[in-house]
Amino acid sequence: MEMKYSTYKSIHEPEQVLRTKPEFSYEKYASRLFLRDQITRSAMIKLLITISVFIAGCSVVFKASAGDQPVLLNEQVVVSSGDTLWSISLANKPDQMDTRIYVEALKDKNQLSHGTIQTGQVLELPQFQH
Repeated sequence: MEMKYSTYKSIHEPEQVLRTKPEFSYEKYASRLFLRDQITRSAMIKLLITISVFIAGCSVVFKASAGDQPVLLNEQVVVSSGDTLWSISLANKPDQMDTRIYVEALKDKNQLSHGTIQTGQVLELPQFQH
């Protein structure tokens, strides 16, 4: 059986195109990087929005459970040696209220970002209707 030159050539000699490396295109590379960065930014923005909505939702739920009773008049207490937010809350909270909720209300009322108080400090007590 006799083979034609074109058949022989296609089997035994790879095409010229296959022997050469594809040319590097800075534009294609840059556009892929840009697209990847856009996707990453979009994902980060969505993640931040999701976290913000979650935190806002949790704080609304917490405020709703702490704010079931309307706030009344302002009373004050002077911090004595050995007092803590917990002990002040236990002494002044309504009987049915969770102490943790009153501690948070006490911190909010006095704009305390942490639980540290000083002897002699005057704290306003949140008052709730019974």
